[in-house]
Amino acid sequence: MVTEYLELWFVVEVIAMPDTTKVRPVRERLAAAFGGSESEWQGFVGRHYGRRSNLVHGDVRREVEEQDVESLRDLVQALLELEFGVANPERGDRLK
Repeated sequence: MVTEYLELWFVVEVIAMPDTTKVRPVRERLAAAFGGSESEWQGFVGRHYGRRSNLVHGDVRREVEEQDVESLRDLVQALLELEFGVANPERGDRLK
């Protein structure tokens, strides 16, 4: 699960963060596509970024729950759909 989680996060970085280590572009894309403000997406994106950071840099137990992988998978699918111009408002509902 840890490997899958990190692989999914790398897709987030490639699509939405190509020139930065900041997650703000991810939040901005989600807000523009699914509503709300960029700051309203801070908790959702921040949890994933924090988990990624702990997995990569932390010295704590490296485990990920299935629901975390599923949530990140939805984020990746949303970003891919946005990148390729596929409208899927239901995806935003699953992310919130």
